[in-house]
Amino acid sequence: MIRRLVGVMLARSRLMTDTHPSEFPLVPVLVRIAAYSSNWIRQPEAWNPIEGLSAKETLSSLLDHLFVRWPVPGFFKSAWLEKGDLKYLERDWFCHLASGGSLRDVAGMPPSLSARALHLAMQAPEGYSIRQALRWGQVKSLQGSDQLLSHVLSSRMVRDLSNDAIWSRLLEKVIRARRFDPKCFGLIADALSDPLGKGNFPRAQSLVSLPLPELIRNSRAFWRRLLELGIENGIHFRKPDIDSPHIRAELLKLNSSAWLPFINGPTFERDYSNSERHQKLVAKIQELTDYQSLIAEGMHMRHCVSSYWRKCRAGKSAVFSLQIHADCQGEVTVDRLLTLEVDCARRRVIQVRGPRNRWIHDRQIPAVREWADQNRLAL
Repeated sequence: MIRRLVGVMLARSRLMTDTHPSEFPLVPVLVRIAAYSSNWIRQPEAWNPIEGLSAKETLSSLLDHLFVRWPVPGFFKSAWLEKGDLKYLERDWFCHLASGGSLRDVAGMPPSLSARALHLAMQAPEGYSIRQALRWGQVKSLQGSDQLLSHVLSSRMVRDLSNDAIWSRLLEKVIRARRFDPKCFGLIADALSDPLGKGNFPRAQSLVSLPLPELIRNSRAFWRRLLELGIENGIHFRKPDIDSPHIRAELLKLNSSAWLPFINGPTFERDYSNSERHQKLVAKIQELTDYQSLIAEGMHMRHCVSSYWRKCRAGKSAVFSLQIHADCQGEVTVDRLLTLEVDCARRRVIQVRGPRNRWIHDRQIPAVREWADQNRLAL
């Protein structure tokens, strides 16, 4: 199918020869169109575009020829420019609408979007992506201001259709508020995207349930904490302003930073249970493989291990935490005892530190030695 499309494009248009890939990604677009050949209603060889069309106009003409029985809003054609899997949600929607289907009936459409919001979305400006158009219609249906709309469309919530119960509630909350500053919307929405991105829906739900002033304070505190941690760990920000969407995107990327484990295999565990006290004690040595885990370790142990994230991400060091998990009659507590650093190239433990950088206690040495031997690490 792709050969047929390329052949037709070469024969009927100068787009492939006159347009650089950096200006318009024609080949990826044709590959995506070929993946939907089962939805074609006409053969590509029957396509006869008029001369002098721009790249986007040529694409629009080809899509109309191959897919469209019923008119589709122009912004829906942006689906073919979306990167990702060949079979993609927005491209499914385009084919559904082009065949005469209803937007309400498409798979994956959030049920919380009202019929009026969907109706207005179909009138969104052509330059918008499909997801921007849906949010445009939603804000318009709730009678939100144009200023708020601008901040909504530049926030991270636009691309997330999986958690619309959260986003719809947030929009209703801020639009009902009398003196809400639209500039705060991105702060809140981007902060909520952190727990949602980690699958912690209950946390996001509890946050969006807060009174609006408290939600704003909580969001600002979240961003300030991330910014301060980044600066403390030697990260240079050109403009350290949490009101900047670019800074928040950078902070979220850092906050979700993770790396592959150095040791593949089960977590080291040793049972030190005390039957007389009816207490189950298990020592565990766990590898820390993301930035958040290093931050938590540093905060509990009162040392600077969070600053090691660059070395861990580069594969130069691996950091481990020795913890005691105690279960006393169903009440479980976790006590962090040691932080260990391993030089990955030499497979050598080069640092062992307790709280506030204290030295290792004699009683802790056997567990560390056994763990090191088990993983062929030098001490």
